[in-house]
Amino acid sequence: VVPFSAMPADPAHDSLGHAMADDIIAALSRHPGLRVLSRASTAQLRDGLPDMARLQQLLGPAFLLTGRYDMLGTRARLNVELCDLRGGEVLWAGSANAEIEALFAGQDELVPHVVAQVGQHVLARELSRVRGLPMTSLASYTLYLGASGLMNSLVLADFMRSRKVLEHLVERHPRQAAPYAMLARWHVLRTVQGWSADRMSDGRIASEQAQRAIDIDPRHAVALSAQGMTRMSFYNDVEGARQCYLAALDADPQEAHAWANLSAVHSYRDEHEEACAAAARALALSPLDPNAFVFEAFSAMAALGAGRYVDAVVHARSSLRRHALHVPTHRLLVAALWLAERHGDARAAAARYLEMQPQAVVGQHRPAAMRPRWREQLDDALRSAGVPG
Repeated sequence: VVPFSAMPADPAHDSLGHAMADDIIAALSRHPGLRVLSRASTAQLRDGLPDMARLQQLLGPAFLLTGRYDMLGTRARLNVELCDLRGGEVLWAGSANAEIEALFAGQDELVPHVVAQVGQHVLARELSRVRGLPMTSLASYTLYLGASGLMNSLVLADFMRSRKVLEHLVERHPRQAAPYAMLARWHVLRTVQGWSADRMSDGRIASEQAQRAIDIDPRHAVALSAQGMTRMSFYNDVEGARQCYLAALDADPQEAHAWANLSAVHSYRDEHEEACAAAARALALSPLDPNAFVFEAFSAMAALGAGRYVDAVVHARSSLRRHALHVPTHRLLVAALWLAERHGDARAAAARYLEMQPQAVVGQHRPAAMRPRWREQLDDALRSAGVPG
């Protein structure tokens, strides 16, 4: 990320370009599959870039983000361009406006917008490379990003290939925690989607993979969060899961998965305001995360528990707009619509859910840790809307 240049050049506005680049670098660097060069390494390039081949030889990046901005009174207009240095293609070019005061205060949407666009286009490019090239020819960050994209596609063939990519990464880097942590998530997600032939075997493997990651790095936030997911999903160990999520957040307060899953713990303990706050925090931290649809689902569940049924519908629909194949969200939407007294919509949503899961019955994937009153409410809503059981 090269610090952005003012047009026309003006030393009075010089700091704004560095500030925007710093914020973008900080946000991108939180993604476990990306390695982002520091501004100190790229600041000298602002006044003139070498050709792309020379730049890659000098610094080794695969992608380059550059931009220029105009000052319009109290506002700035930024134009940016993302290039793939390996082939010279422009992957994305866009623009955004911001209030300067809000930008320096971290309250403007310009930086999150740019970060989200960069993340989506980098992920799409690396995913296409993983699909089209042999794994032995690909860089490790390409494999990691590609595995994440394949896994979160929730298309069964892609999902199964993501496991092979992660296992290849483990073989290539046996002392790196991240691939083991992602494998743990893979086994949890296979069960959540109803694709597991042996639920407890998946639980055992998920726990083992998460523990391997923690053994390598005891403060690996993604691994600690993954271990919490296994304790909650397979062993109904609410307190053990809570401790894992808290440990993950102690290691990295920006770990969105830990915040999202902690919201479920709060929901199961009838701490509904805390659940809503934790889910909102996960969404705020996730502009790059392909699991944002999951965070919306957690927000829907938190709103359901708090009795905010209209909000639950909004979050569930947002989750399905991001990813229509996420099975748990379909169940949440059915319950939210029924409890919001939109009974016709709830029956239609139940029919769509049963098209995806013809063998579904009430309570099939409901966490045993859920409090009886809330469990009965959700079961009654699903049953009333037409789900068998």
